[in-house]
Order: sequence, then C-alpha cells, then structure tokens
Amino acid sequence: MATYKGIQGLRVQNLSSDPPASVASGQLWYNSGSGSFKIGIAGAAAWSSGGSTSETKAWIPAAGTQTAAIMCGGLQVPPTNPWGTGTGHTETYDGSTWTEVSDLTTARGSGAPSSSGTQTATLVAGGKITDETLQSITETYNGTAWTEIGDLNTARSYLGGSGTSTAALAIGGNISGDPYPDIVELFNGTAWTEVADLNTGRRGPVCVGTQTATIATSGNPDPTTACEIYNGTAWTEVADINVGRSSGAGGGTTTSCLYIGGQGPGESVTAIVEQYNGTSWTETTNITTGVGASGVGGIQSALVAGCGWNSGAGAGTGVAISQEWNDPVYSIETVTVS
Repeated sequence: MATYKGIQGLRVQNLSSDPPASVASGQLWYNSGSGSFKIGIAGAAAWSSGGSTSETKAWIPAAGTQTAAIMCGGLQVPPTNPWGTGTGHTETYDGSTWTEVSDLTTARGSGAPSSSGTQTATLVAGGKITDETLQSITETYNGTAWTEIGDLNTARSYLGGSGTSTAALAIGGNISGDPYPDIVELFNGTAWTEVADLNTGRRGPVCVGTQTATIATSGNPDPTTACEIYNGTAWTEVADINVGRSSGAGGGTTTSCLYIGGQGPGESVTAIVEQYNGTSWTETTNITTGVGASGVGGIQSALVAGCGWNSGAGAGTGVAISQEWNDPVYSIETVTVS
C-alpha cells in the first residue's frame, strides 16, 4: 500500500491527540488515537454591519465590549462650526441596538478614554465644547447617571485614555499653546496625578490597555507612526505601525490589539486596519467603511466601532453606522479519502 511519504515525498507528524485549533491552522498531522489524518483550518476574520446609531458624531469617548458598549458625548457631525460642537448624548449597545441613556453633565467631545471602563462603570475626562473651550472636567458613569469627580490637572482635548473608571490614564492631547503635549496623568478613582511623560508628544493617539500596561500609537504631528508602551513606571518605544495616521480608534491589550481606520495625510480617511501581536504590526482585513474618530468598545477578537467621520477636514461628513469585527474561527477537520 502506498504511503503519504511515498506519494508526496513528505513526512507528517504522528500525534496522540490534536493540538489546539488556534495554533494548528494550515498544519496536517496523523492522530494515532483516532487513527485519522487531521488538518487545521482558519476561517477568515471579517467586519460586519452592526446597529445604526441615533446621530452622526465623531471623536467619541467609548468603552465596553462588542455586546455591551457605551459611547459618551462626541462632536456633532456635520459640525455647526469648522471643528464641531460637543454633545452630551450617551448611547449604549447590546450587540444589535443602540439606546440613548443619561447625558453627560457637560456636553463635549474628543475626551478620554478609548477604553476606560465598562458599559456600567466608565469615565470621561477632558475634551472640548468648541475648538476654543478645552475641558478638565472628569465624569464617571454608574450605569444610570453621570457624576462629576476630580478634574484633570491640565485641560485638553484629543487625548487618549486607557484603564478603568477607578484606575485610568489620560494620555497626550491638545492643550493651549502646545498642540502635541507629552503629558500623562493617572487617575486613582478620586484625583489625577502627573506621571512619566510620553517619549513622543502627540494629539489623537490610539490608546488601549490598563493603567499599568498601556499602548499609545500614532496621532499627530505628521501623522506619526511612533508607538510606545507604558509599564506603570515609564514609556518604552516599540515597533512602529505601518501606516502613520491620526484620528483612529482601537481595542485590545498591549500584546493583542487593533488600530482601526483614521486620517492620513491630506485629511483623507482610510479603511486600513492593523493588528499588533506584542512585537509587530501587520495589516489585516480593512474596515467596511473607512472612518476616522469613531468610538470603539471591545477586545481585539470581538469589537464594535460606532459613528465617526468619513470625509472632509475635521469632523467633515459623518456616518451613523456601527461596524463589528470578529477574529478568525479556528477548527480541526478530519481528512477523508474518496
């Protein structure tokens, strides 16, 4: 009887049991326990349409998960001034439908966070009402109402954020007299304290992670491709993203995250999505509709991106859609012979 090696000129591993599906993709082996050949298969990662939002807006602080997300305030799109006016409208997402809940106490957009908290325990810090009115106000949400708490030390907008509602970071942003500050502040549930500065000052960074393990990447000026990680004490530069842009969005951790869309040179938005594995960035499946400054809730494997602007400078023309991402589904199949 012919052997696989005799036919193909190749050997295959002889394993007593199947390896995990997530690491077996593309591999062929013989399972001696079941007496059959097996192959690892990965379904394609994909974006799909989610529920429509109640309004168009951009630069939206957001948090939560793909099936329990929250978007807090934002800048109205189309704008009533060249760069938008802040709104206090807050919406929650259950995996299919967005529902309006209690408004922010102070209407604003472009505040932190990208990911500080959950749908029922989140935080919004800083931001702006118009281009001239930067905010230091911080509010926390308990699932029912917003409450003002300790202000940022430095009022700013277009800042990044990470962590939880009681242990957060406010990163970079735009302040009066300095459009690309390197300031970072830490929140302990009551008050903000300045900690180690960024290596690269920036406005509009995408930030994800926890208070002691956060990644901050891209943003203006230029836009930059620089990426750095905070370990609770200091910032360390790591691998750059492939395509420099600002006004993007992201979700995940310092070892597993996505950077979604954003604005490239010339004020144009992009559909590019990049994935970070803790070492390097790799382009993956484009978002269905290119957007900048959307609000994102979730982790790398399953997240939702809501609203954002899709043309023109600043807030430009907006979309009232949400887009959902799901990682590949891995499986192991038995090889049959016909």
